[in-house]
Amino acid sequence: YKHNSQDKNSISGNIINVIYKDSKGDIWIGTEGNGLNKYLKEKDAFKRYPHSDSIPKSIQKSKQLSGNTVNTILEDSSGNLWIGTWGGGLNKFNKSQNRFSYYRKENSAGLNSNIIRSIAEDEQGNLWLGTWNGGASKYNPQQNKFTHYKHDLNQKGSLQSDTVWTVFVDRSGIVWLGTWGAGINKYVWSNNIFKHFNYSQLKNSLNNKEGVFLPLKKRSGL
Repeated sequence: YKHNSQDKNSISGNIINVIYKDSKGDIWIGTEGNGLNKYLKEKDAFKRYPHSDSIPKSIQKSKQLSGNTVNTILEDSSGNLWIGTWGGGLNKFNKSQNRFSYYRKENSAGLNSNIIRSIAEDEQGNLWLGTWNGGASKYNPQQNKFTHYKHDLNQKGSLQSDTVWTVFVDRSGIVWLGTWGAGINKYVWSNNIFKHFNYSQLKNSLNNKEGVFLPLKKRSGL
């Protein structure tokens, strides 16, 4: 499947950042610079979602995605679809209303960065966000509250890098964060600190000296 400028039912772009299957079996595709798509299996076609990098900061909800580049997608345990963008912050998509709600650095949501690299949900229903140059954030949807974690040279148990490329919650409920330049960070719930594993400690298992990142990108389409 490739983008065809003459076919509105083709995929919106050929650089694919993420492919995600939700609980209903729908396939969502996030692109580099060309927004979000949903694959329509019955039609063997794609539905494109409008997107813009210039939505006014005062607007917190509309039918447009608030960023052209989609880095990550997650469906939470309540069935909400969350989309992390490059520059447009975090979007929550209401499937029944076909509308996006925005969580951006400029509005009351209080994000540390509008570049969302990764999203994961923990056992308590919190969303963990890995950002570019904004550290990590834990979002409690029930309280609509963000807790931020950033690198602090004076705090031994702080996050070791403000660029978090990937976040993963394992079967034990442990939150792992892969960084750009500081290896792996493990969140210790009991002390609200991070345990660090860098290249020199794990050189037999970490082959990338710059840190840990797991991007998926195909330049020739889907």
